[in-house]
Amino acid sequence: MFRHDLCGFILGLFLVFTTIQSSVAQVSQDPVRITEIRVDGNRRVASGTVQSYLPVRVGDLTSPGSLSNALARLYDTNLFQDIKLDMDGSVLIVRVVENPIINRVNIEGNDAISDERLLEIIDVQPRRVYNRKVAIDATRQLIDVYRAGGRFAAVIEPKIIQLDENRVDLVFEVNEGPLIKINSIAFSGNKSFSDQDIASGNCQP
Repeated sequence: MFRHDLCGFILGLFLVFTTIQSSVAQVSQDPVRITEIRVDGNRRVASGTVQSYLPVRVGDLTSPGSLSNALARLYDTNLFQDIKLDMDGSVLIVRVVENPIINRVNIEGNDAISDERLLEIIDVQPRRVYNRKVAIDATRQLIDVYRAGGRFAAVIEPKIIQLDENRVDLVFEVNEGPLIKINSIAFSGNKSFSDQDIASGNCQP
């Protein structure tokens, strides 16, 4: 499941790149001097904040390269799940769809490790902006904790529950798997040192 999420994240990056290309392609190839920058679709992020991330300003000449760079800069903020740039005459219109806010974080299916301990490890707090990378990074951290405790078959599946007002609950469904203990270690190919010497670290020549 983790590999599936990682592949999905890589695919997401590809789709972002494709979106950037298609959004820029909608803008005229002829340079236009910007007389105004207008932000549409934002509810939580102030228009001034959006404009502060842009590498283009009023008075600049547009070009496919500068607008592509502007889109990349906005996506890098992780505040938006969709962005489009359009020119209406000399007015640059920035249309955005904001990423949701995390309302609550839950851990389900865990017995060996408490909710409090797992939540402390991932440190994903309510009111944080949600994006796919948040879920993938937290999933990786949880898997590392279970593997360190001998549960190498643990599976973590992140899920989001859509709420109103562009909020989500982030839920990590845990299948802890069996506890795997190492009963013995066998060495092969050692001639100069015995198994006991290697196991104890006493391998001085």
